[in-house]
Amino acid sequence: MVEPDKEDSSKETDQPVHVKLIETSILTSFSGILFAFLLRIATSPPEGFSLFSRFVLLIALYSSCISICSFMVPIFTIKFRLEIYEKRIRNAMKVGAVAALIAVFLSLGIALNGLIDREFAYAFAALPFILIALVVWRK
Repeated sequence: MVEPDKEDSSKETDQPVHVKLIETSILTSFSGILFAFLLRIATSPPEGFSLFSRFVLLIALYSSCISICSFMVPIFTIKFRLEIYEKRIRNAMKVGAVAALIAVFLSLGIALNGLIDREFAYAFAALPFILIALVVWRK
C-alpha cells in the first residue's frame, strides 16, 4: 500500500533524479557567472556610474544571489536525500528562475543605460521578457 505523501511526491517528480541535478547545476552555474560579472562591476564601477545605476546593480546582485541559493536547494535535497523538502523543489526552481530573470533584466538595463537614456534603456531591456511572456501566454 502506498502512503499519500509518497504518492504525491511521485506525481510531482516526473523526471529522473539525474535530469533534475543537471538542470539545477546548469542554472546554478549560469547564475554564478552572472553574479561574478555583476560583482566585478560593483567592485570597480565605471566613471560615470550614477547613484541610480549603483542601486539597480545592488538589486541585480541580490536577485542573482537569491537565484543561486534557490537553484542549490534541489541539489542539496537530492544529494542528501531530504525527502521532507522534495515537495518544495518546484517552488525553489520557480523562485530561482524569477530571481535570475530579474537579475538578467537589470543587468541588461545597466548595460544599455550607458548607451541611451535611462527610461529607454530599461524599456529596451524589457522587450525580450515581454516577447517571452507573450509566447508563453499564447500557448
